[in-house]
Amino acid sequence: MNRYRFYQPTLGQEIYFLSPEESHHAVRVMRLQEGDFMEVVDGLGRMAQARLKTVDHQCCQFTVEGWVREDQPNATLHIGMAPPKNIDRFEWFLEKATETGVHEITPVICERSERKKLRMDRLQKILISAMKQSQRLYIPKLNEPVVFDQFISGLSDHPLFMAHASKQFKPEGMLRDQLKEGISVTVLIGPEGDFTLREIELAKQQNAKLVYLGPRRLRTETAGLVATVCFSLLNDQMD
Repeated sequence: MNRYRFYQPTLGQEIYFLSPEESHHAVRVMRLQEGDFMEVVDGLGRMAQARLKTVDHQCCQFTVEGWVREDQPNATLHIGMAPPKNIDRFEWFLEKATETGVHEITPVICERSERKKLRMDRLQKILISAMKQSQRLYIPKLNEPVVFDQFISGLSDHPLFMAHASKQFKPEGMLRDQLKEGISVTVLIGPEGDFTLREIELAKQQNAKLVYLGPRRLRTETAGLVATVCFSLLNDQMD
């Protein structure tokens, strides 16, 4: 039996409705009919096994016939990334990182960043779509853009790794060898022109470990995806 998946962040109320956007998708795109089964996720780890009760392209109503809850992950990955100049590449990263298991993303404005403005509403929609497509129950947290210094000073006590390509600083090893199962981490990915020496020094003052991702030079968005995959494979989040 096919189960169509939709997003509704307010699951838990007595009366259940889809948002106008999701209702339009259900009726106009998926052509669902009254009585059809579907799945509705709240992005916070819970999914309703539901049946469509009222067909309306502005406000579909559904009934809940069961619940599924996903356990909180034992470790989380926070990617701080300087958005590439080409916004399509950053959007690609958001989609693929969501599919492969990232938990939190912060756009970081570095000294060499060429893109400093983002349409956060559009990016949020990409995360929601990727969550539904990959059948995750959690939507990654997308933070507002912050400048590098603010990002570094506001981090939690999780281990911090900085991926960089500078020849003036010797990395401590490959990221995949530095990660430990069950330990939450933050990984910082720089802009196309890499981090400045000042930024590297500032990160080191915050106990960041300098790492590399492999023998090849990677685009910013590819580096972020490689970091996500390394973390997810170690923590069994890509089953």
